[in-house]
Amino acid sequence: MKTINILFIEDTFGDVELIKNELRKAHVLFDSRWVDSKEEFMFELDDFSPDVIICDYSLPCFTGMELLLMFKETKKNIPFIIVTGNLSEQLALDFIEAGVDDFIVKSSFGRVPNAIKKAIEKKEIEKEKEFIAAELMQSQIQLRALLKNNQVVREEERSSIALEIHDELGQQLTALKMDIDWIMYHQKDPESNMVNKLKEMIKLNNDIINSVRRISFSLRPAIIDDLGLLAALEWKCADFEEKTGIVCHFNSTVKERKFDKNFSISAFRILQESLHNVTKHAAAKSVSVSLEETDKELLMEISDDGIGITNDKINNNKTLGIFGMKERAMMLGGKLVAKGIQNKGTKIELALPFEAELNNK
Repeated sequence: MKTINILFIEDTFGDVELIKNELRKAHVLFDSRWVDSKEEFMFELDDFSPDVIICDYSLPCFTGMELLLMFKETKKNIPFIIVTGNLSEQLALDFIEAGVDDFIVKSSFGRVPNAIKKAIEKKEIEKEKEFIAAELMQSQIQLRALLKNNQVVREEERSSIALEIHDELGQQLTALKMDIDWIMYHQKDPESNMVNKLKEMIKLNNDIINSVRRISFSLRPAIIDDLGLLAALEWKCADFEEKTGIVCHFNSTVKERKFDKNFSISAFRILQESLHNVTKHAAAKSVSVSLEETDKELLMEISDDGIGITNDKINNNKTLGIFGMKERAMMLGGKLVAKGIQNKGTKIELALPFEAELNNK
């Protein structure tokens, strides 16, 4: 059995001896020191490294409650037990509120061995929980860093694929269209069936070119690089309205400037996913997108007048749309909140700190 270091704060030697006798009767192995002043107490906290503190409530120059509050400021995770001659209901409530681990009436010193055992076990459990929480927090930080890096790599891959599709495949399709045009206009006495077939091929070729442009833009919206984030967001709203017929109002009071690439693409993807959710789930007639800024962050609000997202879907991590947007925001140190009111619509509130730009450079 481990020897327990006990620090007594007591002005009566007899009470200390009574407690020691109870510990010996319970076969508790212990070493102890005895102080009766605040200065000695603070010294012994470091010099003796106690496993448990047993403090009298009534001392000549201070109370045990005063010492407890002073001890709490040290942030040391050591059990603190108060002993008192009289214990009123109010005093017991005060002890609990102050965070004491136990309180013992002096007529019940027989409780001390068990109280010490339970208090130490409680602190060990708390330490284990704190350790697990710290490990979990570190794992979350590492996972978020990994996800952030994965997000950057994926966007870079998208950009590379988009460029290759646009430049290589787009050029080849354009050349093919020119060849079909040449064949059609250099025939002698062309048959109507042949001309019609060539026209169909030209139309199909144009459709493929448009698809290539759409896929390329979906992979990497070049408008962000060409015109900037704000223009890209405004364009996305106009494109959404044109393709879905859902009215989309865009309003911004943000100063136009060049934002960091990862910051810009995250804001754009969040708007893109939000508008996709409106199309898929909201049954809305109109959407409003507003942008504001403070000295520290970009604020974007996306609201619709649809059926309203439920709390179950907001809190369900399997709802990848909302979960993915939250993760994008968190990876940049930001925050995304989704709110829904039944039959009144859904609101997405995004805050992205500008310091995320500096961290990404």
